[in-house]
Amino acid sequence: MSTYNKVARLELTIKALTLEPLQQAVPGGFTRHTTIIQLKGDGTVGAGEDVTYDTDDQLDFQKRGGSLPLSGTYTIDSFSRHLESLTLFQALPKQEASRNYLRWAFESAALSLAYGRLTPH
Repeated sequence: MSTYNKVARLELTIKALTLEPLQQAVPGGFTRHTTIIQLKGDGTVGAGEDVTYDTDDQLDFQKRGGSLPLSGTYTIDSFSRHLESLTLFQALPKQEASRNYLRWAFESAALSLAYGRLTPH
C-alpha cells in the first residue's frame, strides 16, 4: 500500500484559515518571502509553509489567499481534490513549480491537522 493510500482517508474539519507572512533578508540585497498556512479546526491547528520563490507571487497570495473557501469536513483525498477546483494564483505564477509549492503547503497543513486530531494534546 502506498503512503498516500495510508493517509488518504484521514478526516479533517477546517473551520478557519490564517496566513502568517514571513520574510528574511538574505545576502545580495534580496528579501525572501514565505507564508505559513494554518488550517484550524476541532481545537487543532495544522501548518504548512509555502516556499514559492517569486516575491510577487508570494505577496499576491498573502493579500488574497486568506479568503479561499476551505471551511468544511474532508478526507485528505477529498481536500486535495477540492484544492484542484480552486484558483490558487490570481495570475499565472512566474515559475511553474510554484503551483506545486503552494499546493504542498496546503496539503501539509491538512495532513498536520488530520494527524493532530488523532493524537492526544
